[in-house]
Amino acid sequence: MNRKIIFVVASTLLVLLVLFTPFAFAQSWSYCYLSAPGTEITIDEANGFFSFTVKYGEPGAPSRVELSNSSNSAFFERNFEVGDTVFVSYSGFQAEDLDVSPQDQLTYEGQVDSVTLNAVVIPEFPSFLILPLFMMATLLAAIVYGRKRTS
Repeated sequence: MNRKIIFVVASTLLVLLVLFTPFAFAQSWSYCYLSAPGTEITIDEANGFFSFTVKYGEPGAPSRVELSNSSNSAFFERNFEVGDTVFVSYSGFQAEDLDVSPQDQLTYEGQVDSVTLNAVVIPEFPSFLILPLFMMATLLAAIVYGRKRTS
């Protein structure tokens, strides 16, 4: 078979694989901090998740999610707004890991498998890097293919 056809088919399969692979990887976030006032909380300890909806905000009250691969620096940080829905999954989750004060201030600090914010999974790998990495890989493959063809 012609090498050009093999190259085109392999490149097409790689593009399809990248486009249809979810960007939420199986690795856990090594550190997660969640804090939100006035929440509606659902806890399912048996299936290892909890979710909440921010019902109201208080001026000056902490209301944010912070995720990182180490406890030293924030890799993803966002302040919650009223109406935000958050779904947190962690295989080792227990209800006592979640701190809920009498004033409905929810706080969680620890490891998580995934965090979904308003039905969008927050990926561990930053999605803005996917396209540049794919472009570099394609360029490298074209250079290698061109050098093999001329020699």
